[in-house]
Amino acid sequence: MATPYRPVQSMQQNRALAVRAWSPAQTASRPRRPASAGNRPSAIVDEAATEMQPVLDALFVVNNEAERTHLLDELSKPDRPRIVSFLNQHGFNLAYTDRQMRRAFAESDVLLRDGVGLELALKALQRSSGVNCNGTDLIPELLGTMPGRSIAVFGTRDPWLGKAADAIAAMGPRVVTSHDGFADDALYLERVRTHRPEIILLGMGMPRQELLAVKLRRAIDYPCLIINGGAILDFLGQRFPRAPLVVQRMRMEWLFRLVGEPKRLFGRYIVGGVSFALRIVRTRQAMLQAG
Repeated sequence: MATPYRPVQSMQQNRALAVRAWSPAQTASRPRRPASAGNRPSAIVDEAATEMQPVLDALFVVNNEAERTHLLDELSKPDRPRIVSFLNQHGFNLAYTDRQMRRAFAESDVLLRDGVGLELALKALQRSSGVNCNGTDLIPELLGTMPGRSIAVFGTRDPWLGKAADAIAAMGPRVVTSHDGFADDALYLERVRTHRPEIILLGMGMPRQELLAVKLRRAIDYPCLIINGGAILDFLGQRFPRAPLVVQRMRMEWLFRLVGEPKRLFGRYIVGGVSFALRIVRTRQAMLQAG
């Protein structure tokens, strides 16, 4: 089952377990139950389906608003470099086809469920889904609990980057450095070494930001919160509008975005949705074979 909510202090131990479970040596050595009347997968389970299970195990399920508020409070007080990531349908598809991405998700200190697609998938896998913790809503709330903290903002491009930085400054944090999301990793590492921000917000999209976040955490020797924000900077910079509240409450924001960006998002939401469903079936088969 997905990991229920627990204090952040114990998340490091859970991440270590997830990474160890992800290890190819570990997945290769797991015994597989032979097919029987009660366990008869329709096809041989591929390696990716097996390796996706530790990623799902790393999810932190937040069950109600009180737990969500408590999580925000704990994330605002990191005691070491920590990564916050969000797993949605698109992220699942990328991780399924990329071992580096699977490991990056498994190495996140806090991995949260984002979106209705993953909610339905977790229910199909008989796992708890909890409340939706999408980054577009949660990240501004989190930044609002950290007034005066220094923040580095990396992602998107001007003019939206500048507008996003202004919006973040209005929430309370101090923007000490920013750069578009298209430079070499070395530039971001140097900016972080120079400015030593207490928060790093990455808005580069998947998988770039997750892979960079792992590099940044290894290079940082002080408490810092690294947030993988996806399109958050584009929303804060008003490049793309949020769906009306009524559409959000209907859990149809994905459709609103698809209508607004059909060329970019058709493959992700429609074609990717079919692939996602098939991969959930394969992941379920892997769970059955593992016993």
